[in-house]
Amino acid sequence: MNWEESQVDEVASDQYGLNMIPGGFKGLKYLHKHGYTTTVRVSLEERDRAISDYVRENPRKGIPNPFIKAWWENDEHYEQVNEANPKRLTIAQRKEIRRLYAEDVSIPKIAKQVGAINERQVKDFLSGNTYKRSTV
Repeated sequence: MNWEESQVDEVASDQYGLNMIPGGFKGLKYLHKHGYTTTVRVSLEERDRAISDYVRENPRKGIPNPFIKAWWENDEHYEQVNEANPKRLTIAQRKEIRRLYAEDVSIPKIAKQVGAINERQVKDFLSGNTYKRSTV
């Protein structure tokens, strides 16, 4: 328990940590403080049940993963994901749409010329409904 506590403290004590509760004895105190055990000293079976109850009642759904969040905030990664999907507009297509639109080319002609899926895709891009983080 002491070893687990020190290891979890060392590698998972900040916002990037992956543990939902502290390790070792700190974890037992945490479970007791939040009403999952009747005392701090419990059997392994009681500890496992309490952890299961805690996880079931406190799912991580909706809690952003800081690593994934940082990844998505990276504009280069964002553009790579867009480029990898054949149904999304590429950087070159988006640049061309902006250029043609500035020259007063009609939406149907722009869609056809750049190879967009349809006119709505072009309209949504130009209106800012899609590609809100577009670097172009």
